[in-house]
Amino acid sequence: MRAYWLAVFFLLSVFHGHVNRACAQSNTITIGIFNFPPFYTKNKYSQAEGILVDHANQALKEAGLVAKYEISSAALLIERLGKGELDAGMLIRHPALLDKAFYSKNPINQIQLVAYRYGSIPALSGIEDLSGKRVLTIAGYGYGGTLKKLSEKGIEPTYITARNIEQAFVMLAAKRADYFLTYLKPAEMFRKNKTATQPAKELVADKLSSFNVYWVVSKASENAEMIMKNLGGF
Repeated sequence: MRAYWLAVFFLLSVFHGHVNRACAQSNTITIGIFNFPPFYTKNKYSQAEGILVDHANQALKEAGLVAKYEISSAALLIERLGKGELDAGMLIRHPALLDKAFYSKNPINQIQLVAYRYGSIPALSGIEDLSGKRVLTIAGYGYGGTLKKLSEKGIEPTYITARNIEQAFVMLAAKRADYFLTYLKPAEMFRKNKTATQPAKELVADKLSSFNVYWVVSKASENAEMIMKNLGGF
């Protein structure tokens, strides 16, 4: 009889463990991030941190949800979000996701698009001025549909793709392009930490436009509507 009750206790313990894990998993959403400080990145302990990570943690706590952050390149994040391999992200509107994701009703932050150049290169008054110029872009960045808009207007700069901000600044310093299209805060944070990689005195950032950042939830996510409802609605 004692062996019988031990077996029953063991089975109940296993079942209870499975239930707890299932509940935990149902409350966990997978959020994609890439190396984009100060908005989000991972520190040396592989923990997500940044302005938007702080916002996400607070929002999810209030909704009774838990975040699991996965870091990748920007291009891979967009691809995985479109396929539903990630539940959510915190992004500007991206052309590749317009019919594959839900966007939150209200923005959660804002980022500024700029073009870096050296002083000898003419200043830009708007994105249209990029026509016929050599422009550095970062792989996977949609720039809020800016490149698509230029193409629709028949404005065709010569695009040169860099892996990341560091490589883009190195290429700009080597005069492989006229301008580097990027976002202000991440670029300035990089420059602050890596001032030796490029001569800073002559480097200028022309402000072009601003974009709102939204919660972006994959339509292919199993609980897409529930997640978006908890994050402020469509």
